[in-house]
Amino acid sequence: MLNPLDFPHLKEFLPTYNVEELVKIWTFVGGVPAYLIKINPKVGFWKNVLANIKKGSYLYEEAEILLRDEFKEPRNYKLILKAISLGYKTLGKICNFTGLDKSMVSKYLEVLKEVKIIREVIPITEPKRFKGRLYEILDPYFNFWFRFVYPNKIDIEAHREYVVIENIKKEFSSYMGFMFEVFIEELIRKKYLFKDRFFTRIGKQCGKIARPFKPEKGKDTYEIDILAINEKSREILAAECKWQSKVNAEKVVRELNEKLSYVDWHNKKRKESFAIFAKSFSKKIRSFNEKKVYCFNLKDLKKVLRKR
Repeated sequence: MLNPLDFPHLKEFLPTYNVEELVKIWTFVGGVPAYLIKINPKVGFWKNVLANIKKGSYLYEEAEILLRDEFKEPRNYKLILKAISLGYKTLGKICNFTGLDKSMVSKYLEVLKEVKIIREVIPITEPKRFKGRLYEILDPYFNFWFRFVYPNKIDIEAHREYVVIENIKKEFSSYMGFMFEVFIEELIRKKYLFKDRFFTRIGKQCGKIARPFKPEKGKDTYEIDILAINEKSREILAAECKWQSKVNAEKVVRELNEKLSYVDWHNKKRKESFAIFAKSFSKKIRSFNEKKVYCFNLKDLKKVLRKR
């Protein structure tokens, strides 16, 4: 199988699709050419999803075929991926859900990381030995399949895929929220965005809020979608990804600025900037408290990607 193509090449397979539809397709099948050729450019996104989750279709069967062909114990890998897709993202929770031994699950997770089906999430300001790591399905096709196809196999086998599609539509906004973060992070890593800036580490950032008083219940942690740092120049970029329209950029940056204040990294000796990615904005801003703010909507992403 060929390596996945970068996002800008999806337009070659689907020339009639706009950038929003292309992002949706990427969250469905990624950039794998063998999957992209199964997408019909003459019909919309949801008709393509319907056609490719039907019993007997290539993308309906491909996930299980790959697991059987690549791994000696596909059932265990399937259990682990199902656990992660359902939100059990720590080693302990995955073990409890699957009933598998901790050392065995650790071994399987390492294999899934090597083949880039999952990723290990460690706050980027923490050392590699950090114990509170999470696991997420990174591969778009596997993520979509385990989130929407695998749990609905009974209905699909009974040819009730129209019911399944309606159920997917109800959850799709939440799914896109997560996958849009993965998508933007990949564009930054591959220098499609911020190509004039160099970052030594890029990833998710989360942690506990250190305050002199006891925080409200449920509000003692923070999370930043993407944090990018340059350890030499002490530059830090905090980014928020919103798969929404008419986003209030100032409100988002104000919240992001507060979250960034909880990040213990070269405090008072760093150069801070912000980025917001959204479908569209009610109003863009260029700065906040004399710090640079980048606002990218889908039209901006289209322009950036066209330049490459």
